[in-house]
Parts: sequence; C-alpha cells; structure tokens
Amino acid sequence: MGSIVDGQCLDEAGFRGPTQYPYDCSVSDLTGFGTRDQAENVLPWCDDNNTPASSTNKPCWAIGSDPRACTTGSELRFWIERTEPLSLETTVISYCYACVGTY
Repeated sequence: MGSIVDGQCLDEAGFRGPTQYPYDCSVSDLTGFGTRDQAENVLPWCDDNNTPASSTNKPCWAIGSDPRACTTGSELRFWIERTEPLSLETTVISYCYACVGTY
C-alpha cells in the first residue's frame, strides 16, 4: 500500500515492478477536513480507463500508460479527471494497494 498524488508515476510512488490489473485504489475528496462538518466524496474509477478525459463519471481516477511523463519502469501514471477545478477547501486522500512481483 502507498499514498499517491494526482499526476504521479507509479514508480515514483514506490510501486516497483509489474502491477496487476485491476488496480485497487481508494480516492476521496474531503471538504471541511478535520472539522465536525467534514464530508467525504468517494471517487469512482473512470469508466473509460483508456481515455479518462472521455469518462462520463467524473470526477474519477485512472491509472494508465504515460511514457512521456513516466520514463522508467512501468510507465504508468495515476491521475484524477475532473469537470471543474478542485476548490481550495478540498483535501484529496488517495491510497493504492498493489500486487507487485517479477514475471
């Protein structure tokens, strides 16, 4: 398990070696973080993982190939697709579990 941030390559987040699909991540937007009014919106996996920007269930998260940004290892990158910018009052919490190994 490891935490991961939007736009981060999986290798940079500590996921080394081949990973298994489907990915097991938990991604949430929290408003009012740390207050009694804290609210959580759990984000789903994008329904179009090949082209997350075309997903119909935004905001959502995806893991996909991005060899331009991720030049080592798996070339996989984590990102969150949104329909509007994230508000300054929102905290994003994300963790992924990975089954890694050598094949």
